[in-house]
Amino acid sequence: MTQKTSSVIAQQILVLLATIGTIGINALANTIPLNGYTTGAVSNSIPMFFVPAGYVFLIWSLIYVSLIAFSIYQILPAQRINNKQFMMIRLWYVLSCLANGVWIVLWHYLYIGYSVLAMLILLGSLIFVYFNIKQKNNNRVIKNRAERWLLAAPFSLYLGWITVATIANISAALTFYHWDGFGLSGELWTAIMLAIATVITVSNITKHRDIIYGLVIIWAFIGIVVKFPNIIMVAYTAAAMIVIMLITLFRTAIHHRPLQ
Repeated sequence: MTQKTSSVIAQQILVLLATIGTIGINALANTIPLNGYTTGAVSNSIPMFFVPAGYVFLIWSLIYVSLIAFSIYQILPAQRINNKQFMMIRLWYVLSCLANGVWIVLWHYLYIGYSVLAMLILLGSLIFVYFNIKQKNNNRVIKNRAERWLLAAPFSLYLGWITVATIANISAALTFYHWDGFGLSGELWTAIMLAIATVITVSNITKHRDIIYGLVIIWAFIGIVVKFPNIIMVAYTAAAMIVIMLITLFRTAIHHRPLQ
């Protein structure tokens, strides 16, 4: 076994351990629960509108299953080639796992402002993973069906959810520290954030033809409508943004074959 091969194997094992550690920390934080709070309880204690109904968070189960699938796929002997791009995916992914664990601790101990920094590192890490996947062979590294579902799809799913989570985290921090919103109401700021998230989503769907990413955002927005049906500005804006994203997804599905 060469030194390079040993290095790749070490990276593969590190990815698997990072995945196990991330899932374990999140599970323990809610089982114990850490600092006497579940993750959802902290969220519910902060009065904000950019947060979906509780059932929406079941998406974490799907995210964790997909990350386990990715971790197993990347540790297979066939993935031991000394590929610089795959190495970067592994390293950025491990950083995202570390950021995820740090975020859990900060969130549960109510260091909401610092939790935003951890969330931004998590988001940035996943963005680097995402673009490393897309940037080979005509802007994508995907070579076959296995890579589409075990490499690309998990990160489309994960990045989509963390995009929503980052905006929600920033909203929570601003609310927690009593930001006055420049005199604008919480409902109006939520509508603005919904629109910003939609612009990001439409851009990503159009550029990368990423159906999964778009569906994750729509899933979250539906949860916001369900949670705040009587807050007219929030519910109606979320519904309008859902329609815009669905139209974009439909046009993408009709005119282009998805790249992910």
